[in-house]
Amino acid sequence: MSYVIKVTHDDTLRRLTLEKQPGAPGGLTFAQLEAQVDELFELPASTKVKLTYVDSDDNVVTMMKNVDLKDAFFDQRLNPLRLKAVLVQKEPMPKPAQKQANRPDPAAAGNANRTASPVGADVNQPVHPGVTCHRCRTAPIIGCRYHSKMVPFYDLCSNCLVTVGNCYGEFVLIDPPLDPATQTTLKRMQQQQGLANLQSKIYYNEADNSIAV
Repeated sequence: MSYVIKVTHDDTLRRLTLEKQPGAPGGLTFAQLEAQVDELFELPASTKVKLTYVDSDDNVVTMMKNVDLKDAFFDQRLNPLRLKAVLVQKEPMPKPAQKQANRPDPAAAGNANRTASPVGADVNQPVHPGVTCHRCRTAPIIGCRYHSKMVPFYDLCSNCLVTVGNCYGEFVLIDPPLDPATQTTLKRMQQQQGLANLQSKIYYNEADNSIAV
C-alpha cells in the first residue's frame, strides 16, 4: 500500500508517494516532511513552512509533530493527505552577548600620568620638598610657605598662618621654595651666628634664589 501526500503552495501542487505510513515507526517523520517541502518548492532559508490540512470534520488543522501525521493517516485515514504550505518568517536567533574589549579609561590614564600629590593640593602651586608645617603636620608644604623670624626652623602653611596669627611673631614669606643648597646655607648661618642677630641681617633674593647677610 502506498501513502500519498499532496502539498499545495501558492498555485503549485507537488506529490509525495511513500511506502511506509508517515508518523509510524520507520515512516516519514514531520521534520523530514518539512525538509522535503522546503526542497520541493525551493523555499528560502529565512522562512519556515506552516502545513495545514482539512480533517474529516472540515476543520483546519495545523501539523506540528509526528503524532499529527499519524492521526491524519491512521485515525482519520486520509489518503491522499492534502496539505497547504504557507510561509512564515523565522524568529531571529538572539545574538550571543559579546564581551566588551577592555578599553583604557581616559580619566584613569590621565590620573596615572600625574605625579602623586597630597590630598587637596593644587598641582599648579609650588611644593616645598622636605618642609613640614609645624602646626597641621602637612608634608611637604604646598603653596606659600611662611618661615618664623623668631622660632628657629618653624614653618607654617598659608592655612595655619591665618589661624596662628602673630602668636609666634613675624613670619617671612618664602615663595618660590628654597632649593636644598640654599636651605642648608640658611640653617648653617643660623646655627653659627644665632637667630636673634641673624634675622635682621638675612636677605633672601628671589631673583637668583640666594641668601645674603
